[in-house]
Amino acid sequence: MKHVHRCRTRFAAVLCFAVALGLAANVGTATKAWAQEEDVAIEDMLEMDFDQLMDITVTSASKRAEKISDAPATVIVVTSDQIIERGYNNLIDALGDLPGMDIILPYGDDYVRNYWRGYRNVISAPYLFMIDGIEFNQLYLNSAYIMGAVPLSNVERIEVVYGPASSIYGANAFMCIINVITRKDAGEPEDWEFTSDTRVTYGSNQRWIEDATARWSKGKWDMSLTLRFEDGNLRDDKVNNDYEYTRDRYARDESLWGGFADGFDSRIENRAVDLRVGYGQTEFIFQYYQLNSGYGYVYPTDRGQADGEWIREELSYTLNHDWDITERLSSKSSMRYRESD
Repeated sequence: MKHVHRCRTRFAAVLCFAVALGLAANVGTATKAWAQEEDVAIEDMLEMDFDQLMDITVTSASKRAEKISDAPATVIVVTSDQIIERGYNNLIDALGDLPGMDIILPYGDDYVRNYWRGYRNVISAPYLFMIDGIEFNQLYLNSAYIMGAVPLSNVERIEVVYGPASSIYGANAFMCIINVITRKDAGEPEDWEFTSDTRVTYGSNQRWIEDATARWSKGKWDMSLTLRFEDGNLRDDKVNNDYEYTRDRYARDESLWGGFADGFDSRIENRAVDLRVGYGQTEFIFQYYQLNSGYGYVYPTDRGQADGEWIREELSYTLNHDWDITERLSSKSSMRYRESD
């Protein structure tokens, strides 16, 4: 409990510091808030006819902006409003609603099993997971478990491209592409503008989720900071005792574990930091994700100590620059350093 409290205190301190920076910059009131812009967009979409809906722009199918009707694939878009209205707490929840996707959550070393359109795999993910077109599948096993730690407060939409797309994304994209598109600054205000989005959730499995984004923009400058802290515990008599192999009495059996017998314990501690600094067409991105899915329901408590942790981390530094060569010709350069555990 002390560790959880300390994490929440650190989260609150960083968030307060971010808000203080925005106020110190004399931000005043922003003329447009993200939520208002999204509400208008959804209302406009509801009033569109079929032809207008086919003109919605997507970027994942061909690595460039195009009408959804022109995209050479089946594309499903999940908007930020839908994420809120449907109560998704992480990307795994959103994927569970997609047609053709079957999700189970054993936690532990597997964390999530997602079977795509009947394809059942054991280790790697049969799809490519990206954030703003940057791949985040695990470097060694090609798994995509880390998506469980990705923040939602800075997500504009999730684009899911069905079918193989290996011709432009490589061999790992043979079932589909999942591309998370984050919010971007819409203009170049003359004075500093500050916007924020904070979400706090408490629910089953003693789970606390704190997900917040703060953004500052002025002229060609655009800066954002996103933090996500998730703490919980699968230790619940109504859950783990429903399964014979995870019953508490095995984990508390001193004849099996001696002085280490302490009952079933499966802590969840997921963390995320996303920092972006952009000037004009150049952007620096720092991303850190930690997924700690606890002991889970995979291994029997009479064979293994039920307080183990499975921690996976992703660290990424990216520098992007867009070049507008002519009105119809552009180029994007990207340099990246990445660590995957």
